[in-house]
Amino acid sequence: MLHLLLIGDSEVGKTSILKRFSNDTYYQSTLHTIGIDFKFKTTVMNGKKIKLQIWDTAGQERFHAITSSYYRKADGIALVYDITNTKSFERISLRLRDIHEKAPDNVSLILLGNKCDLENKRTVSRDAAEQVASDLAIPFRETSAMENINIDRAFLDLVESILKKKAHEGFTNVASDKLIKSSGDGEASNLPANSKYLETLMIQLILIGDSGVGKTCILKRYVGDTFQNSTLHTFGVDFKFKRIVMNGEKIDLQIWDTAGQERFNSITASYYRNADGIALVYDITKYDSFEIITQRMRDIRENAPENVSMILLGNKSDIDEERTVSREAAEQVASDLSIPFMEISAKENINIDQAFRDLVDIILNKKTHDDATKLDSATVDLQASKTKGCCKYRNDFTVVYYIISFPQCRNYTTSLHENFFHKWSAFESESLLHTVTFEGLGHHHAVTKEYNFAIPLMHKECFCECESTERCNAKSHAFTTFPGEHTGGCYRTLFSHQSNTSCASSSQLGSNLCCELSFKPYENKMYMAFKLEEHPIALAIFKYAAYNYSGNSWTIENQTSIGIPLNGRSQKKKFGAQDLLEIDVSGTISRQLKGGIYFTQLNQSGQTDGIRKEHINKFNENNPNNLGWYRQNESNGHFYISKWRSVLKNVFDARVENCLAQEYTYSFDAEFFAVDEMPIDFKLPPYVEEQHHWIESAAFSNDSMNQVIVSYKEGTNLHVGLHASNASAGNLFFLHNSSHIDSFNGSIIFDAQSRHYLNIFVHGASGILHGRIHAGDSEITTEIHSFTIYVHEVAPTNRSFIIRLPATVDKKGMFTCMTADE
Repeated sequence: MLHLLLIGDSEVGKTSILKRFSNDTYYQSTLHTIGIDFKFKTTVMNGKKIKLQIWDTAGQERFHAITSSYYRKADGIALVYDITNTKSFERISLRLRDIHEKAPDNVSLILLGNKCDLENKRTVSRDAAEQVASDLAIPFRETSAMENINIDRAFLDLVESILKKKAHEGFTNVASDKLIKSSGDGEASNLPANSKYLETLMIQLILIGDSGVGKTCILKRYVGDTFQNSTLHTFGVDFKFKRIVMNGEKIDLQIWDTAGQERFNSITASYYRNADGIALVYDITKYDSFEIITQRMRDIRENAPENVSMILLGNKSDIDEERTVSREAAEQVASDLSIPFMEISAKENINIDQAFRDLVDIILNKKTHDDATKLDSATVDLQASKTKGCCKYRNDFTVVYYIISFPQCRNYTTSLHENFFHKWSAFESESLLHTVTFEGLGHHHAVTKEYNFAIPLMHKECFCECESTERCNAKSHAFTTFPGEHTGGCYRTLFSHQSNTSCASSSQLGSNLCCELSFKPYENKMYMAFKLEEHPIALAIFKYAAYNYSGNSWTIENQTSIGIPLNGRSQKKKFGAQDLLEIDVSGTISRQLKGGIYFTQLNQSGQTDGIRKEHINKFNENNPNNLGWYRQNESNGHFYISKWRSVLKNVFDARVENCLAQEYTYSFDAEFFAVDEMPIDFKLPPYVEEQHHWIESAAFSNDSMNQVIVSYKEGTNLHVGLHASNASAGNLFFLHNSSHIDSFNGSIIFDAQSRHYLNIFVHGASGILHGRIHAGDSEITTEIHSFTIYVHEVAPTNRSFIIRLPATVDKKGMFTCMTADE
């Protein structure tokens, strides 16, 4: 067991950090710690289970004597300050004096700056904290208990530091799986001969981007600190190695420099699958290289591991005067992808090291999280409020063997991507394997209305006349149209009674400013707005396949897709050769994409892009601050501004500065428009898949575009009955993915209104889990409450749930049992 201590001022968030680490919970406000509180957690480091006892100390002055008495037992101490509170940072020096006086000489330390989610309120710079940590020769991390940023990693850094010190004292530790032998150096040779710290973590990184964006220069700058102004194009793939040290851990980086040319895409894609991290690189002076990032993202989704880490890098920040990609546009893309973004310069060595360290840090944090999810048990002692529990263990697959006379059936409760296998044999010489896989859920939304629109590109010509003339007067220009060269709308406006101070003869009425505005679709891009109805048809999609085994191999006899409507009632459908099998499904879908106005981009062939929502005019609206105020006429295909007189009167304004010199100013108070081919970055709303994490895809079902199919990432709880009705059949076997749970822990809590809740954390769980609460100390006592929870993921994972309990359940003498669904 290792003893860890959290030290810092009151309200820096020590209790919140501990609760987040021990059971992944967070409360916006907590009571001040009185004296000492503590929790237990079992973690795994380098393949070895380690039990941690973590003390949460009081930050108030009057409890210092109590806190100090715990120093002498500590193996590791986390010094915590609040990045929004300078005093809490300054008082770290006082805490250090206490540590030097009372803690063991070999105690391990880490400096933590909490509340890094409140960047806009920061008063303690990161540089200042890094300098303090460097002076103390201890690791440093900024954390957020609220957003769960770096919490696990901070504790693992501290534990790792402790284990390394213990390794010098003769302890042996177990190494992790993905390690390679290091070449050895002075530091490693000082460890005991049997220490696994002679091994080094290997991380594989890939640089991806268009040809000429500077990937090779970035790699050479980072690995060898060199720069060549011109380099040959990379052919296929090149790579280099670099060893770094992060948080006291040696890490070997294998960095792949990929070709940006199209003809090498297949070679580049083959390297994705082994990547731990990918740097997406574009040139801030080449807008095309930025647009290609979306294509690279599709390649990554198709070829790279699901948990690959990414960073977006804008190279050549040293030539800002040639910039064509705004920083805001790149930040928006990075935000949509939930990845970090940084502008760099290989030439001037700006942010190169930091970019790679940020990417490696993300990878290490993910590996820490992945290690945590693989725990055999992650128990937390919850003191008096801890619930007791039991778990029944099952294998991932359950095999049921039947010798039957048909008709016969088998019922299941299923979740996403679960498989059902039935083996049917009519004769000893042949064997058929029927498989039914739950592929996913979908809603079919009817599209009832639509209109086409574009983002307008405006061309403007204005001229000033000192006197009213036939060329510029109310009749010719007071909100009239003219036959311009564009079919996208040409409009005239008049601004009378303007300044005439520069005119030779000053008229009391003032000068006239006449303007001609013509519009056409920006970049010839067209969009379609459409209405999704509120009540879609819900479907569960199953994939059926029949395999025949002969000649020592399996061949597909039959395969098809089966769509079953979900409306809460049982729905049946026959399938297979001669309708030998029948599926009976009941259930519902809990989530649904709301009806309303959405839009999509149309390409030249009429095909659609992804579906978006927000900032879009309804059919009877014409708000110039939303998309859709510049529409296409259905009869002739021309574009126009609906109610253009009212729109232009409200959004377009111009004022004469010097009529004789034709000097004037103007404003166009609208959104989503461009002027005279000036490059502009439109921040369109995100796709619905990016807005709703539970949506896998949303797309039109066919060329008529009268229906949108929304597919879901998540599964649901379905009851599936499989029936066979051929009486000549022989033996039938069933094989089915079952629900699963490894272990769980939790506590019963009260809110301000004295309502009861069970805060439960399940480990290695999937599918349907049933819980029972008993009054007493075993499951043979009276059951007073039961509940069911559902873990959507197919692979076993860790999840937390908060469950409302009846008032009959209190904290004392309760026994909780969790079992996986049979």
